Amino acid sequence: MNKFILLDDIFILDKKVLSKDSLIEFTKDEQLFVETDLGQIKFSKDLLQDKIKMVKEDIQVSISVIDEDEEYQIKNWRLQLDFKASKRKVQEIETYLRKTLQDML
Repeated sequence: MNKFILLDDIFILDKKVLSKDSLIEFTKDEQLFVETDLGQIKFSKDLLQDKIKMVKEDIQVSISVIDEDEEYQIKNWRLQLDFKASKRKVQEIETYLRKTLQDML
């Protein structure tokens, strides 16, 4: 089953029933059931299509904790990212990362 992340909060009658950045998973018939104070609410995948984004499960991120005394030392660091994509998409990501990292450094 594919997992999705919500891009916006979902409100029913001014009550938040689903929070932004929540991970959701639809049933086989593309339905999502949510228990609320108002009872069970059913959402279809089509209804939420503008408010969800598929989570890419083949991306792995590992974070290493550095010693506190080393936190402010400037050193050479290596950042590695492994993922599956087309060559065109890799070039787009590389361009974005180069620009973003240059602005951050």
